[in-house]
Parts: sequence; structure tokens; C-alpha cells
Amino acid sequence: MDDLLAELLSGDEARAETAALQLAGLGDSTIPILKALLTSDDAERRWWAVRVLAEMTHPPPALLLRALEDPCGEVRQAAALALCMHPCESAVPALTHALNDADGLVGTLASHALRAIGPSVVPGLLEAFEDAAPRTRIHILRTLAGVDDPRAAPLMMRAMDGDSALLRYWASAGLERLGLNMVYVNPTGL
Repeated sequence: MDDLLAELLSGDEARAETAALQLAGLGDSTIPILKALLTSDDAERRWWAVRVLAEMTHPPPALLLRALEDPCGEVRQAAALALCMHPCESAVPALTHALNDADGLVGTLASHALRAIGPSVVPGLLEAFEDAAPRTRIHILRTLAGVDDPRAAPLMMRAMDGDSALLRYWASAGLERLGLNMVYVNPTGL
């Protein structure tokens, strides 16, 4: 395992990627090493730790959630992407918070991860929407549009009347996916 760790941290991307896949294949025996890498002062080491976790069959969600709060945007991006690959309900609060990340890609990836979790994310997102910043509202509505849950329809309908073109876009997309986008016209004009 020491040789694989040396390859992972070699600075050679191809060698590191090969080592990441091999380390991930070793399963839980790599967890102590990955925990240590996640506490490193070197962001690249933390990123590679998340890369290994992403390739594991069942990575510990707690480690990915810790990485989702990393000071380095690239590490947070990797953690959000890993949570897309390994959706888990315990990540919903952290992913909902990550929708407001200063790094826009983290917010986008958090949205994808939430959609991968499915309908159980809807109540929390509906609750978070009201107090959310404008950019976060867009991520929330984008997420809800991809979940296909009718509980989000009232919020989407309200968003259709709002000033934000992006909120209207995602509301329209969500309503269409739900089959609720029809406009009825009275042919008699009454």
C-alpha cells in the first residue's frame, strides 16, 4: 500500500490516477490513509483522497461530507461529484447548504447529487427556498425540476409569476416534467 500511496502523491497525474483506482479497489483498508490525507495542509493531497473515495464501492459518507466543507474549492467540487456517484440521504443537509457555495460549480454538482438522492430531498429544499439567496434559489428550483415530485409544483407555479428569468425557466422545466405545463385557452373568449 505504501507504493500505491507514493504513486498517488507522485505529482504525475497518470500514475496518480492509476494508483487511485487501485487504492479504491482495496476497500476499507485504505480508510485510515484517506483520513490522514484529508487532514493534510496540502489541498492536492486532500483532492486525491476524495478521488480515491469516489471510486470506492461504498465510501464512508462522513469523509465525503467533511471534504464538502474543505477550504479549497477543487476539493469541495470533487466531494460533490463523489456524492453524485454515491448518493446518500445523510448528505442532504450538507448538499443543500452547498447549493450556496461561493464556487458555482460546487453548487451545480450539489444540485446533481441532490437529484440523484431523489424525492426525499423535496421537503428540505422547499423549506430552504424561502430564505435562500437568489443564486441558491435558482439551484434549488433546478434541483426540484429534476426530481419529478408533485410536492414542488406549487413553488414552481409561484416562480412562474416571478421576476427571475432563470427561476421561470427551471419552474417551467419542472412543471413540464410533471406534465403540468399545459395552458388552457377558452376558444369562445368567455
